[in-house]
Amino acid sequence: QLPWADGYNAGGMSMSVDGRSMLFTGCYWPDSKGSCDIYYSNRIGHTWQTPVAFNSRINTTGWESQPVISADGTTLYFTSKRGGGKGGADIWKSNYIPEKGWGTPVNLGDSINTAGDEMAPFIHGDGQTLYFSSNGHPGLGGYDMFFVKKDEAGRWTGVRNMGVPINTSYDEVNLFVNLMGTHGWISSNREGGMGGMDIWDFPIPKTVAPQSIALLAGIVVDKLTGKPLEAEVEILTLPAVIEQINLKTDPLTGEFLVVLNPKNNYIFHISKTGYLFYSEQIVIENTSKEPHIDKVYALQPVKSGVSMNLNNFFFNFNSD
Repeated sequence: QLPWADGYNAGGMSMSVDGRSMLFTGCYWPDSKGSCDIYYSNRIGHTWQTPVAFNSRINTTGWESQPVISADGTTLYFTSKRGGGKGGADIWKSNYIPEKGWGTPVNLGDSINTAGDEMAPFIHGDGQTLYFSSNGHPGLGGYDMFFVKKDEAGRWTGVRNMGVPINTSYDEVNLFVNLMGTHGWISSNREGGMGGMDIWDFPIPKTVAPQSIALLAGIVVDKLTGKPLEAEVEILTLPAVIEQINLKTDPLTGEFLVVLNPKNNYIFHISKTGYLFYSEQIVIENTSKEPHIDKVYALQPVKSGVSMNLNNFFFNFNSD
C-alpha cells in the first residue's frame, strides 16, 4: 500500500523498464480533470515520491487510463475515450519533448483502433512490438489479445490476433511480457479460474514474441569512497548516431538500467561535475542467451595529473 493512494481510486499501473517510475490511473482524485486521469510517481532510493498528474495535453475532461512508457522513456501510450478517436476507447501516444514536456497525443490510427474498444496497451522493451486488447478486431470472442510490429519506416502495420491458447471465447486483457520476451501474463475470465478475472501465465510462442534485447545495468560510485553518485549517462550508437539515450542514475543508489538493441554497437559515457569523464565502447557479440551486464562504474575525482582511459566492453549475445 502506497500512503498517498490511501482512500483514492488508483489502478491500471505500469512500471518503467528500470523500475524507477510508476505510471497509473487515478479516478476522481481531487485534481482530476476528468473521471480518470494519468499520474506518475518516481522512486528515489526505496521511497516513492508524491504522484504528479500528466499535463493537460494528456489528461482531458474525458477518460484517460492504462498508461505505459517505452523503454527509453520518450513515448507514452495510453487508452482514452477523448474526441477525435475511431470509436469507443482508443490507444493514443505522446512523445516527450525535451524542456517542453509531453506533446499533443496522436491516435494510433485505423491500423490499430476500431469502432470498438482497444485497451491496455503494452509496449515491449524492444520498442518495436505493441500488445493490446480489443473487442473490435476479429477474434475468438469478447476481448482478445493482439500484437503489432513496426515496419522499416517506423509505422505500426499488420495487427495479428495472438491466437489459441492465449485467446479464448472469454475475455483476455492486460498482457505483460518479460524483457527477454519468453514469458507472459494476462488477465482472463476463462474457464478453470477462481472466478472473475484471474491472472494466467504462459510461455510466449516465437510467432508472437518481441525482438531480442540486451540489458545494460550498473551502479555509479565514487572511486575513493565507494559512495553512490547521481551522474549523467549518455549512450550513442556507433558508427552513426541513429539512437541516443540520456538518463540520470538514482541519486541515492547510483543505479541505472537501459535496454539496448543487440544489432547495434554503442559508445557509453558517464559524467559528473568534479569527476573525470568516463567512456566505454560496447560491442555486442552473438554468444550468450541472456545478454545482461551488471557492473559497478567507479568515477575518479578530479586531481591534477590524472588522465582518462577509453575502454572497450564486449557484450555477449545470442540471436537464436
